[in-house]
Amino acid sequence: MHDFLFGIFPYIALGVGIMGTIARYER
Repeated sequence: MHDFLFGIFPYIALGVGIMGTIARYER
């Protein structure tokens, strides 16, 4: 379970960062 979490966490952080940048540029 830990391996799965650590394997997918970078993608989640990346998605949050991208969505944050898009939201910032939209306004």
